[in-house]
This record gives sequence, structure tokens and C-alpha cells, in this order.
Amino acid sequence: MDFKKTLLIICLFLGLNTFAQNQLQFNRVIDTVLSITIPVGVNMSSLDAGGNKTSGITYGDFISPANGKVWKVESIMIQTPVFLAPDIMYCAGGQYSCCWSNYLMIQSVLRSESIIQSLYERPANLDVGGNLQDSPLWIDNAEIGIAFRSKIEENVCLSNDYTAYVFLSIIEFNTD
Repeated sequence: MDFKKTLLIICLFLGLNTFAQNQLQFNRVIDTVLSITIPVGVNMSSLDAGGNKTSGITYGDFISPANGKVWKVESIMIQTPVFLAPDIMYCAGGQYSCCWSNYLMIQSVLRSESIIQSLYERPANLDVGGNLQDSPLWIDNAEIGIAFRSKIEENVCLSNDYTAYVFLSIIEFNTD
């Protein structure tokens, strides 16, 4: 009698475990890059490089899983160009001395409906490598993107284009 109960429990466990495992099926690995470019001459105090400005933030590329898919984001890395002081100028001309690390930041962001949340943030002049993600991030009905945040209130401009990147490593699963 105990053998039959044990066998029944094992069969139920295996059956339920098999059903649970079929909820997500591996589809593919996605290694991709998101970018944002702030063109030369854009005034940092009114930052709107043709993007959507909100509270000093201009957004770049966003991506999201398709219907019937879920993403497991394994790696997020931010890469920025290293600037020297001559790259920031007063818009009317002349050198500007600014501490980049306090005023200009690159962010990886998560957007769901009308809520945008910063995941990671790095100074815009610090070329930081390495994975910033310490545990997987699961995304099903949200977008992940890149943003440029400026806290500069003076009329300063960039003397050349500025492009930053967020590198993502994603595992995509089918949910159907």
C-alpha cells in the first residue's frame, strides 16, 4: 500500500514538474546594443536632441520582447566616450569647466506604461566596462532603454557629437 502511494506521489510530482517546465521554452540568445547620440551644438540646459525630454533626460533606443515572449536580461554594460574638457563649451563660445561626473549621466532605464525607472547610472565621461547586473532581470511587458541625463543649468554645448551605448545580453523564452 505504501508503494502505491509513493508511486502516485512520484507520478504527480513528475507530471506537475513537466507541466511547469513547459511554461517557458528557450527561443534564442540576443546580444544587442542600444545607443543615444547628443549632436554637436545641443544646449545642455534645454537638452532636447529631437528626443523626448523629461526632467533633463533625453531618451535613446528602447527594445522590448514581442508578444508571447519573455526576456531574462543576464548582462547590462554601459560604455561612454571619454571626454576631455575642450568638448564642453559655452554655446556663445569659450571654454567651460565642468565636472562631468556630477552633471551628465548615462542611464539604462526600464519603461512600463508611463513609468520610467533608472536601472543603472554612470558618469557620461567614464568609460565603465563590466557587467552591472548582479542578478537576472525578467521583462515581459516592459521596455529596456538608454537615457542621457543633464543637470547643467548654464548655456553650454558639446563641441562634437556624443554617443553612448548600453550592451545587453538577453535570453528569450516563448511563453505560449
